[in-house]
Amino acid sequence: NDGWIMNLVLGVMYILFPLSWFGMMGWTGVHLGNFATQIVGDGAKLPQTAGNEGGKQIKDAAVSVITKGKGKLK
Repeated sequence: NDGWIMNLVLGVMYILFPLSWFGMMGWTGVHLGNFATQIVGDGAKLPQTAGNEGGKQIKDAAVSVITKGKGKLK
């Protein structure tokens, strides 16, 4: 009678516990990876926006300097 109970307990210990443990670790790893990807993606937006703004300002200043003397040539 006690043999099947022992087999059930051992089956749970050797199969179900490790299966649930690795499942939890895998789920945690996937969610931490998604979180890190989101943080890195959001962190790159600010420098990209600043670079676009700076480039636009430099372009506008260069165009302004170049076109400033155009009217005097005529």
